[in-house]
Amino acid sequence: MFNLNINNYPTLPSLAFGLFRSKYLIENEVCTITGQAYNDLKQSYSGGSTDMIIPYGKNLYYYDINSLYPYSMLSKTCAN
Repeated sequence: MFNLNINNYPTLPSLAFGLFRSKYLIENEVCTITGQAYNDLKQSYSGGSTDMIIPYGKNLYYYDINSLYPYSMLSKTCAN
């Protein structure tokens, strides 16, 4: 539908960005933020924090916690 080879994009965000660049971004136009807005954003940005844990042992249990927040929001509804 969009004439993009999905094999060139390893993740959904990269595919979405590729679609944006190919269909909506004006050619040779790069948006920039300058002035006080740039300074405020630069001071507030610290990047993501990630940890790599390599489990080692016998009879280990593995849990997928990537979906824990949406699952808990779905299953812990409030009664009105």
